[in-house]
Amino acid sequence: MPKDAEVQGAPPSPTVRRDCPLCGASVSTPLLAHHPWYLVRCDDCGLAYLPEIPSDQSIEQTHDWDESFARERRRRWLSNPWMRAWTMALMFLKPSREGRALRRIRRHAPLGRLLDVGCGDGRLAELTLRSGYDALGIELSPQMAAKAIRRLGPERVLRCRLEDADLTPESFDVVVTVSYLEHDPNPRDVLRRMFGLLRPGGLCVHKVPNYDSLLRRVLGRRWSGYRWPEHFQYYTPKTLGRLVKEAGFEVIRIDANPLSDNFWLAAIRPGR
Repeated sequence: MPKDAEVQGAPPSPTVRRDCPLCGASVSTPLLAHHPWYLVRCDDCGLAYLPEIPSDQSIEQTHDWDESFARERRRRWLSNPWMRAWTMALMFLKPSREGRALRRIRRHAPLGRLLDVGCGDGRLAELTLRSGYDALGIELSPQMAAKAIRRLGPERVLRCRLEDADLTPESFDVVVTVSYLEHDPNPRDVLRRMFGLLRPGGLCVHKVPNYDSLLRRVLGRRWSGYRWPEHFQYYTPKTLGRLVKEAGFEVIRIDANPLSDNFWLAAIRPGR
């Protein structure tokens, strides 16, 4: 347990202890704590991760990440006028995250069958559907899946985990995740499953919080990217790049502005 823990104590049960989700190493260095959760850095690969996380059952029954994000954003807006003004400026100047995702998808895969993993309320899947893609969404949260179904129809939304979805291997041209891989307790397995679902030459696009962000270094524990315990691991371009490559992909582009709290990575399944 890190020395700077706000309050000592073990996380509430049920929880699961784990080694590094990238390389499997068990030796790590404490970084930060937010009672009752704590963050470490793997001494082998450098990934920052929570070594103790909610169990799968706890995640499904008590953790709605989208609702948690909305509550946390409201809290930060109310407590920090500067952050509120900065966020509003970014929302005005930048296209929506769905629009940014679509632009990156189109850059490498103009059309095709698309799978949105962790589709939330279905906004991105709806946008890609309107743009000519044959879109399908997967969402575990019952609340978010219900919203996605209202947008897309029941035939285009699966309410389950990716590993439990009955999907045909090599049947997709694009797999996309937006703010998902930091939430999944087994990102190596998820990426390998995505690899198997993509046709040779298929594209995957991922957006995650940027642990290399200059804002994270400046703001410390007040960085907006920290979410306890919703974010199970925190990626840099280097660590996510390694994870994606070890799943079999070839990384073709990383957009990582050091002033941004997030970065994007695009990769392809080799062969065609």
